[in-house]
Amino acid sequence: MILPERNTNPASRSDGRPKHRGLIIFIAFLILALAGYAVWWYLLVEQTRAHVDAWFEDVRAQGHVAKYDDLQIFGFPSQIALEIQNFQFNHANGQWRVTLPHAQAYGIPWQLDRIEGYVGVPINIEHTRGARTDNHVVSSATNSFDVTLDDIGTFSFEMRELSVTGSTISQPIMMETFTVALNGGDKNLFLQASLKAVGIRLTDPELSPFGAEIASLEADIDVDVRPTSAPTLPEQLDVWRRDGGAIEVRRLSVRHGVLGLDGDGTITLDRNLQPEGAFGASVSGFNPAVDALIAQGLVPEAEGQLAKAALGLFAKAPPGGGPKTIDIPLTVQEGRLSAGPFPLMRIPRIYWD
Repeated sequence: MILPERNTNPASRSDGRPKHRGLIIFIAFLILALAGYAVWWYLLVEQTRAHVDAWFEDVRAQGHVAKYDDLQIFGFPSQIALEIQNFQFNHANGQWRVTLPHAQAYGIPWQLDRIEGYVGVPINIEHTRGARTDNHVVSSATNSFDVTLDDIGTFSFEMRELSVTGSTISQPIMMETFTVALNGGDKNLFLQASLKAVGIRLTDPELSPFGAEIASLEADIDVDVRPTSAPTLPEQLDVWRRDGGAIEVRRLSVRHGVLGLDGDGTITLDRNLQPEGAFGASVSGFNPAVDALIAQGLVPEAEGQLAKAALGLFAKAPPGGGPKTIDIPLTVQEGRLSAGPFPLMRIPRIYWD
């Protein structure tokens, strides 16, 4: 009996095709896909570098100085991460200088319209006016930022265990958390911002008459009218003012020692570029707050006692209990803060140049 001839090549089928042809095709396809992804990732890196260079060129074209010692892009394959070493920014007016040791931003390649990151500390801020230079240092245990690059554009930044020291602050200012969130507006509404600070500790008693700790400070504001590109900051603010520029405070909440305040209002600039505004506010702890102002010499005793007597007539207990509150209008005008018709304290003049 003659046996049929056996196939001596186990890797081949009876028709001569490789037995594992499907696996070979899959592996080849996978290699091509990975190679294509790598090429795409490196193209995105070059685009990212080009956008960063374009941003620095745009900043320099406005007369500012923006530079760094080194820029690295890494993170293959899951991220595109950018790290800048020793970043320095000098404002065109020569008065402001900001330096930080490093900053890192990162995003995933298929969603580069959202960027996260952090900045290195300490952040050094210098302000020079005439022959005087003030230096301030901002540090934190942790910080992070988040940017969304859509039609509106959003930016949020949070710092924890924040401290601020400087030549104009005799003792450090400490803060548990500080958060700012910014949203871009349109041609009429330039910017929306939300600010929140918790656990502010004022180690210098001269910084506030109401106590050494601000439990919380929160504000939601709208900045109307886009700033102009006038040569100097005072000129920019003057044009902004004449164009109807204003800051709409949609919500303001302060818990500071004996004082509690909730309100809203509008802030503008007068012809001398000093703030003026009007608020509707609900105030608790009004009497001890005025006493603290009197004790610090910020309010004459006669005016303070008159304000307490008059405004105390309108105090009322909240429905849920607690300290009595007073609903009063607050105004800032001609360098003075007033509660209704009663002047409370002078506002220090702001020098913009």
